[in-house]
Amino acid sequence: MKNLRAVVLALAVVLSLSGLTGLSPASAAKFTAGKVGAALKTTTLRTNEMTLTGSKIQCATAIFTGQTEALESSSQKAVPQYSNCTAFGMSGATINSSGCVYNFTASGEVHIESCTSGGFTVASSTAFGKCKMFVKNQSIPNAVTYTNTVGKVDVDVIAEGIHVEVTESTGICPVKLGTHTTGKTSIKVEVAAEGTTIQWDA
Repeated sequence: MKNLRAVVLALAVVLSLSGLTGLSPASAAKFTAGKVGAALKTTTLRTNEMTLTGSKIQCATAIFTGQTEALESSSQKAVPQYSNCTAFGMSGATINSSGCVYNFTASGEVHIESCTSGGFTVASSTAFGKCKMFVKNQSIPNAVTYTNTVGKVDVDVIAEGIHVEVTESTGICPVKLGTHTTGKTSIKVEVAAEGTTIQWDA
């Protein structure tokens, strides 16, 4: 009996050391910051582009503002602002993102939240036609990848399946009225936290 107990005990020790007694829970992806409340600063690394039924919206400048919310967090919010845009071949396009917040999760989702009008609008107009579309609050899975640089994070957004409602289309506007579920967007920015560091941990 003593020999049996010794064998069982030895086997338990071996299994424990080898990690076979049970699977430890995988560590959840997270953002880590050097301090709470540090202002976020972004640098555009790739021109923002959205495609809808083959037609493009491009913005040379995209700024995300916000602040670090915790020393460790599964998500990070940022307020988007776009400028120097063209849409559907028309210059001087405007993007109204009033109240909108992008909620980036460390696991790769992005949520469009809190828009004052329930979404943000894109409008472009010339003497030859007008386009207007509405991108509603929504969640987009598998949309973001992160790469750490020294004290900063590169945020690479390549999102597909975005729901877009075209509310006005006249003249040379190339997109049809109605709801589309094939919107795509691409943007890459470098995010830094003023006076401290911000990183992503898988």
